[in-house]
Amino acid sequence: MSLRHPFVIRYIPVIMLLLLFSCGDAYHDQQLLHEAGMLSDSLPADALRKLQAVSNSRNFTRPDQAKYGLLLTRTMLMTGNRPPSDSLVSLAIAHYREANDSIALFDALYTKAMFFFSTSAYDSALHYFAAAENVIPPEVSHNKRIRVQRMSGYANLYLGRTKAAVKNYRTVLGLLDGETNAKAKVYVLLDLAQAYKYDHAIEEALNLCREALALAGKNHAPDQQSLVLSRLSDLCAGWNDFKEALQYKKQEHALRVNREEIPTRNLSQAMLFDKQNQPDSARYYLELALQGKDHVVADIAYGFLCDWYEKQGLHDKAFGSLRKKQETTRHLESNIRMTALERRYESERLKNENNRLKIEQKEKDILLLVVLLIVFSVSVSLFFVFWRQKKNRQALRLQTKTRELEHQNVLLKQQQEISALREKEALLRESLFRRIHFFHRIPSLHIDEENAGEQHETLPDTGSNKIRMKETDWAELTRSVNEVYPGFIEQLKTQYPSLTDDDLYFCCFVKMRVNLQDLSDIYCITKSAVTKRKYRLKTDKFKITEKHIDLDTFLQDQ
Repeated sequence: MSLRHPFVIRYIPVIMLLLLFSCGDAYHDQQLLHEAGMLSDSLPADALRKLQAVSNSRNFTRPDQAKYGLLLTRTMLMTGNRPPSDSLVSLAIAHYREANDSIALFDALYTKAMFFFSTSAYDSALHYFAAAENVIPPEVSHNKRIRVQRMSGYANLYLGRTKAAVKNYRTVLGLLDGETNAKAKVYVLLDLAQAYKYDHAIEEALNLCREALALAGKNHAPDQQSLVLSRLSDLCAGWNDFKEALQYKKQEHALRVNREEIPTRNLSQAMLFDKQNQPDSARYYLELALQGKDHVVADIAYGFLCDWYEKQGLHDKAFGSLRKKQETTRHLESNIRMTALERRYESERLKNENNRLKIEQKEKDILLLVVLLIVFSVSVSLFFVFWRQKKNRQALRLQTKTRELEHQNVLLKQQQEISALREKEALLRESLFRRIHFFHRIPSLHIDEENAGEQHETLPDTGSNKIRMKETDWAELTRSVNEVYPGFIEQLKTQYPSLTDDDLYFCCFVKMRVNLQDLSDIYCITKSAVTKRKYRLKTDKFKITEKHIDLDTFLQDQ
């Protein structure tokens, strides 16, 4: 079917409307996907909102669908939201395998491993961590391999596979050789110490923590030193070495300058003094812990004080501590409910924000649709007007052609009638002229007009060809001309009174179509003299000045 077919032309505006509407949505979704990709690492919550605002991900090309599935799953994991399934990231893995894109394939496999890690499916997580490590190109830095090994160590610890976890962390330490990775090495040493702790190798764990403490001091990192000292204190307390645990705790508190951490620090010291059977020191630090604004610490401290007062027989103070503990507990429960309400509010706010963005997008789509409908209506109207004009032009051309054909038919019939009349006139004229007595003496009257000129050219111009006219012949000439052309002579006399009889006779011969040769024979003059006489009659008698009109034509029209 041709594009110029009326059926195709009629639906071109509809097709354009649908294409423009679908292209508008597709472009908006494409823009959202691009912006989410830019924000996924730095602002995952904003990236997630943009991904959730995508109206129809099925309109994406396959590479964009893979990118969308990977980003959506990753941002949900990073913001603490649990993805409904791993189907989207599985589609991304299949696409990146076909495209042989190892970098993107690593991200997809690592994200799927983290999905299983978040759902406590640690065996599946280990499987995909190993698959992700296998696709890392050799030229890529060790950062990706370090991430995989550390997360594999955590998964093995959750599964109780301490030996495998130790192996993972030893591998990470081997990858972190060099001064530039000294800070990261501290955290890996702590992870390895934790693995040895779960394997009940407390001495190895303590040695690793001391090594981490020395490295943190070398790095001049107080935060790391404080974290290592806390781990050392916990390990010593777990090994019932409370004295050394207390020393490490004091060192930790000396490093921490954050006032919000003071209540927690005092509470931990009170608990260590209590385990060393030093109740007075324990009560002193418990009272210090109560001076802070940490309600959790206060709740625990009031519980310890209540027990201590009860052991000392101070029941009224024990009752007061219990009441304060209950008040603190209610306050904590209120804070928990408030926190839950705040989270719910934030969730609803995010939903409302998403809905607002969707409504704005729908308003834009509706505005675009209205504009397109207006364009469509105008296009249809213009198309209808042009179509009607085209039809009218076609009808007008058809009518004009029909009239031309009818006119040509009339002209043809008239020409046929004129030809028939001329034939009849010629036959009638010849029959009348045959009655003339001198008819046979004038060759041009009884020789065919087509051959008359040729036969006269063959006749010699001699005196023996002269045609003698009598008086009776002139009278018979005028009578015959009046019979054939009624009123011809009278009309000439009336309109041109200066004509003599000889002029009238000459005009009769011309009207009868007597040729130059016969006229020269009749008047005994040359052909050139006959021609000059015709010219003088035309100009002097008939006053004809037009060069294109000769005497023969003029008289034939009379």
